[in-house]
Amino acid sequence: KKTNLNPVQLAAVELIQDDMRFLYTLVANRNKIMATYWIELSPYIGLIIDGAEDWIKAYNNSSKNKINIPLFNHEQEIYYEIMRSAAKMWGYGLEELYDLLYERYLESEVYFGGLCKKITKYLHHYDTIGVFF
Repeated sequence: KKTNLNPVQLAAVELIQDDMRFLYTLVANRNKIMATYWIELSPYIGLIIDGAEDWIKAYNNSSKNKINIPLFNHEQEIYYEIMRSAAKMWGYGLEELYDLLYERYLESEVYFGGLCKKITKYLHHYDTIGVFF
């Protein structure tokens, strides 16, 4: 099949197709996937979706042969940009992010520890999952 794409563009399209197959597999198997996995995947999903649309926009801006697909509206662009930025640790450096999450962990520890009986707290038989959610 003849294409107007150069080798770099062809490679980019193949990578986008691989990412879309991954998303399709997730959706097709959604009943087998835990909810926490979806939360963890959100930044990656945003990265895939936002990156694919950015590539299509860049291609359309530089080529006479356009890829005609619907693009995101402003609200959708903001949504996927936020998801994508989560992959960049919410704009924090690693040490800042660690400090922020550790502070939230300690707050969660005080809260969940306060809900327990003294023996449970002493043995630390509870989880501080509040930071994750």
